[in-house]
Amino acid sequence: MRSFPMLLLLAAIGPAWSAPSLAQVGPRREASQTSPQAGGWGKAAVLKEQARALTHKGDELYDDGKYEEAYYFYNEALQRYDAPPIAFSRAQCLVKLGRLLEARAQFTSLTEDDLPPMSPREFIQAQAEASVELAKIRLRIPTLRITVTDAPEPAVKITVDGKDAPHLDQPIQVDPGEHMVIARLQGGGEMVARAIVVPEGKATRLEISLLPSPLNPRRSMAPAIVALGVGAVGLGIGLVTGILAAGEDEPGLTAASMVGLTVGGLGLGTGATLLLVRSVGHSGHTATQIAHRPSLDGAGLLLRGSF
Repeated sequence: MRSFPMLLLLAAIGPAWSAPSLAQVGPRREASQTSPQAGGWGKAAVLKEQARALTHKGDELYDDGKYEEAYYFYNEALQRYDAPPIAFSRAQCLVKLGRLLEARAQFTSLTEDDLPPMSPREFIQAQAEASVELAKIRLRIPTLRITVTDAPEPAVKITVDGKDAPHLDQPIQVDPGEHMVIARLQGGGEMVARAIVVPEGKATRLEISLLPSPLNPRRSMAPAIVALGVGAVGLGIGLVTGILAAGEDEPGLTAASMVGLTVGGLGLGTGATLLLVRSVGHSGHTATQIAHRPSLDGAGLLLRGSF
């Protein structure tokens, strides 16, 4: 269970939210810019009620272990009413999903937010709890140090999960779990892809050699086909539910569409990467090599090729 159960969240968006002194904490902090004569308070009340319903649904999904869906409902609630207890619950979803870097950013933002005077006790408590969670997360975030053993740093380009690594042979912070590391020479040439599992709270080192491997190439396209198939199915589900959600005021369909599109994008991206690794190089020949190598650094699949 979370540090802020459903009762606390409902209390935070209940009568305390209606206090005029909290107008600055209201929906996207807009209430203070709207006069009662213009119907601002009526609009704020509607948005608060919507936020309450969305938060309640998020609580139910969180308690059922559906953290991705719960995150969506908490985020929708925050779009209607900017309240620290909801922001706290949203960040907790990221922790449960193992997305510690994003969770750290959201907890940091919450702790740095300036609350107006006379804020409800629940708001102040949520901010204090965010500071506690932030300290815990900093200890859980692992690091990955990548070293290329046979090429100078200026000649090598490294990407981690498709993003450029800022430094070579220096620790970079990553989320715990599996990551795809690709090393290649600048301007093309030899490329190596490594899948590595980074344990939580640990410092992991990965050594990569760009020298050609003596192993015979294996040209199976099965992994790429499976990944592309999963991506296509996810993309199809996301598009269909997205079309249905466009004509209905149903947050559940929108959440399903987002999940489908996310899975589709990941599947297609993984399949495309696997096809790229075994594709024909600049010289007109294929030189892709795949091998399972036991390793003390937790690295798994190794893919090598000339491009």
